[in-house]
Amino acid sequence: MQKQKNRYYHGKMLRSDDFICEQTYMLDQMKARTHAALGEGILYGLHLSRQSDERLHISSGSALDSTGNFIQLEEDVTMTLEELEGFSRLNTDFGWITLHHREEAVGKEFCELPSTDQHEEYGKWEDRWELHIQEQQPPDYLDEQIFKQQVIYEDTKYKLYLHIPCMLPQNGDVELLLQVEQKQEAPLHLALTLRSTLYHIQTVELHTKDKKKEHSIPVLLKRNHTAGAHYAVFHIDQLQLEQHSVTIPEQTFEIEMVEDMKASLVKRLMEKPFVFQNELILGYVEFKCEHDRLHIQKVNETGRIECQRPQLDMVVEELKRRLRWTDKQESHIPADHQNVKEACGILHFQCDRLHPVFYSDEISHGLGPGEIQMQISIEIQSPQDAPGYQKQLISGDSSLFQTEETLRWAVRCYPWTGSFQAAVSVSESYYEQKLIAHWYARAWDMQTQNVTETRLLRLEPSTIACRPQDVCHFTAVFDREEDIRELRFSLDDASAGELQEDGTFTAGQKSGMYQIRAHYHDQQVAAYVKVMEAHE
Repeated sequence: MQKQKNRYYHGKMLRSDDFICEQTYMLDQMKARTHAALGEGILYGLHLSRQSDERLHISSGSALDSTGNFIQLEEDVTMTLEELEGFSRLNTDFGWITLHHREEAVGKEFCELPSTDQHEEYGKWEDRWELHIQEQQPPDYLDEQIFKQQVIYEDTKYKLYLHIPCMLPQNGDVELLLQVEQKQEAPLHLALTLRSTLYHIQTVELHTKDKKKEHSIPVLLKRNHTAGAHYAVFHIDQLQLEQHSVTIPEQTFEIEMVEDMKASLVKRLMEKPFVFQNELILGYVEFKCEHDRLHIQKVNETGRIECQRPQLDMVVEELKRRLRWTDKQESHIPADHQNVKEACGILHFQCDRLHPVFYSDEISHGLGPGEIQMQISIEIQSPQDAPGYQKQLISGDSSLFQTEETLRWAVRCYPWTGSFQAAVSVSESYYEQKLIAHWYARAWDMQTQNVTETRLLRLEPSTIACRPQDVCHFTAVFDREEDIRELRFSLDDASAGELQEDGTFTAGQKSGMYQIRAHYHDQQVAAYVKVMEAHE
């Protein structure tokens, strides 16, 4: 609906609706322009602190909310937690404090021409403010527009999902967050493998006796700089819960890869006016109840944003922080080797008597136009209900293994379009079965020289949780035969436990998240170990 304002002309009879129209137009214009120019946030003051065990202190100041309303505290304010709106609905011993604008009708006066039997009306609107407290941190622009939940597995007891962004940088390592929710508070034993076309294989493990309903596990993704594509394809397999293998449906998802992360994100933000924070956060408070009295334990200003525009750089930096993205290339990779690019993917297919040969659609391998090398492996599981570790990957002529299952495949490449088509034929014993074809593509530069330096790829396991005095062993993975005499391990925090030269780690008594590094010449990779509390 187009905005309207009153048009005055000689002899026009003015009604209350005309004044309301004029006032609404001016207020809407002012708030829209204010938000477009300044955004939302704190203009000055409004600092949150603890005055005593029972009272909070908010300094005088002003702010703009997400709709452009001006909020002002002319004097310092002290109040108890019970005075905050929403405190009675809290079910936790912490909360997020937010500032809100409201209007209140004041100034009763006699009405000469009442529209009803009521002969008194409020004559003024007065700007007010109020403070709220809530259990959950209010979502911001990143939570609502950039990140989404990718559900991995869900049943009556568990829900596993990843927080994934809409885009990832072409260069550098990133970190995603795996969230596990349980219907009941119980210990958790979890292990899964995350595979990707552009990142090294990631194994995630968590073994804890901590009886909680929610667990958060950081998943570090190490970039494979020899592979390149416009989309990173991820595949989840080998899921174990409570030390039992869990059959999950095909879990494949993709994330767009961008060359310039900042430019792509800014372009997305500038498509329309955006609101970074719908509710103005003043801070976070923790408290406990003793002898029927509330005692404030901790107050900080986490989540507070200053009102300055543009906020684009702030959004970019916040995204980097959440992904723990380091925008740097591995210096030990020779420049000429970076011209060699690789890509891989998975095709799900099924054959039957009417269609004994599977023909795929024309697929883009993401390496661009030019000649490539292609390889396909067929994943079979014999018998069909065999456990996952008995899977086989067969390439080429399967008859050489003297088996009855004859598998054949062929690839037709289209160099000018950077795509290919695959054809697979299987024996009748595999008709009606859901099969998987793994494809691998490699593009190269004829002038590329052979790279003789061994590359340190990762540590396995990359993430593990243990109790005090537990013993874990970390193994370094190389791209070719390694010389372990040149390999050494280091522990960032000596109080975490004891780390031997062969990668054996004995957890200490101090709980926390610690980092273990493997060093090979000028290369290094890291793994994470979480030491639980002694009583867990």
